Amino acid sequence: MDFLKATVTILPMICFALCFATIYAARHDPDTKEACRTYEQFKTVQEQLSHDDIDDVTIANLKNDVDIILRLKTTKRFPHLLLYDSGLIVFGIDLNKKLKKLSKTSQRILASVNTLTQLLDNTTVSDTLKKNFEEYIVEMKSDVSDDDMSYKEFLQREDIFEHYNTMISKQALTDGHNEALVKALMNTMKSQSKWVSSVKNLYKNYKNGAFRLATVRPYFNQMCKGQYECKGKDDWTLVGTTCFLTVFSTKSFSKAQADCVTRGGNLASIHSTRDMDHIRDVLQNQSQAFYIGLNDIANEGTFVWPDGSPVNFLAWATEEGLKEGVFGLYDDCTQVMPPAWGFDGDWRNVPCAGVHGGYFCSKHAVLSQG
Repeated sequence: MDFLKATVTILPMICFALCFATIYAARHDPDTKEACRTYEQFKTVQEQLSHDDIDDVTIANLKNDVDIILRLKTTKRFPHLLLYDSGLIVFGIDLNKKLKKLSKTSQRILASVNTLTQLLDNTTVSDTLKKNFEEYIVEMKSDVSDDDMSYKEFLQREDIFEHYNTMISKQALTDGHNEALVKALMNTMKSQSKWVSSVKNLYKNYKNGAFRLATVRPYFNQMCKGQYECKGKDDWTLVGTTCFLTVFSTKSFSKAQADCVTRGGNLASIHSTRDMDHIRDVLQNQSQAFYIGLNDIANEGTFVWPDGSPVNFLAWATEEGLKEGVFGLYDDCTQVMPPAWGFDGDWRNVPCAGVHGGYFCSKHAVLSQG
């Protein structure tokens, strides 16, 4: 009996000691800082998914979220830390399948539209029908290629799709009864219908999945408990797990990058709306643009960050800002533009030799652990 009492008394103490030892050892493991940084990314994307308004979410937003989730899935594993909620990973994989299906239906529409265009060029039809066909083709190409269209905008556009379908199909059937043209139109409308269904299924999956995500496990909060810090002599600002530094100095891109390196970082890489909010706050009182690290110096059209991190967040001012920039192909570097210019931190491609109001540096924050 005494042995049983002693066991009942001591066993909880042993369990507590083992749990404490596990957490202590894990927190001091060489991999823990990297693990906790990944964990912070997990929390960020989970919170963002749970709070986004579906009406305002764009295809580009979903692609960015999926990219982050899949990188969390494939990132380094840590023996003592299960960082990833299986529900989030399954959610990301499912969304990725829906995005791939949407991409295929978009390609089918574009192929059908190209066939329709060729037939229209080689067929005699009334001026009215030709004009309506051309407007229809322009609208379709624009809509299926627009990743920045929100779900709300998509639903509004759906009525326009139906209007064009009804109007053109009636005109095509009564204007000469060109069988090849009518057949091409029917194929395009069929592809369009599948595309509309794919978009709706994608957002339905997103809406249902986002609100079912589990909350972050308390164990991990304890495991990664600590204070992120920005170390160094400069006045770095902590944003999540990243340190940002604003440098008010007019330098070319290469000299700005070299200066950031001497300060322990690189020209800034931006990976979230939280990062961009910090950039926007700094630019509020500025009258000039600032460099960030994004560039396609090595390979035209392939943008990279100087620190080698993935390009999973973009905030171009316009499509032209990405493709053509200010002076065309010589624009290999990126600046963020201030409200004084009529922008809100939006990015634009610029020549790397130019000098601006300054530049942003960034580096990983250090997790101090007790």
